[in-house]
Amino acid sequence: HEDDSLLKPGHDACRQSHQGKGEARSREIHLQRWHLARQQWGTAQERYQRLQALGRLLWQQLVELPGVRCLRSKPPETGLVSFQLPGKSHSQLVKFLEANGCMIRVILEPDCVRACIHYFTLASEIEQLVEAIRQFT
Repeated sequence: HEDDSLLKPGHDACRQSHQGKGEARSREIHLQRWHLARQQWGTAQERYQRLQALGRLLWQQLVELPGVRCLRSKPPETGLVSFQLPGKSHSQLVKFLEANGCMIRVILEPDCVRACIHYFTLASEIEQLVEAIRQFT
């Protein structure tokens, strides 16, 4: 069972009541497109399995990179992959990755970088991220 209550039309009734008719219609069209896109990715279980597979892919590629240390000793169960670059600036890495089209973030405690992937992340985007990290290190 999935809790999509935050994305259902009418959930944000207060804000929606202040919108003009055009804005409300635009939001409705956006939600319809979102529901159609979500359907193409399969059931909640299929999306979760894809997320796990992509998390494993990213974790495995990072583990094999010299100079990268993943915080977990096994692949993640979700799309969150945290890692460190001992002796390197995590903030500089994030800026470098941003310049290369990859958006990740620094986590202060523990001091690390976290990549967050989703079921709609492409394997090519993971490869792009790993290659950019390789270039930085």
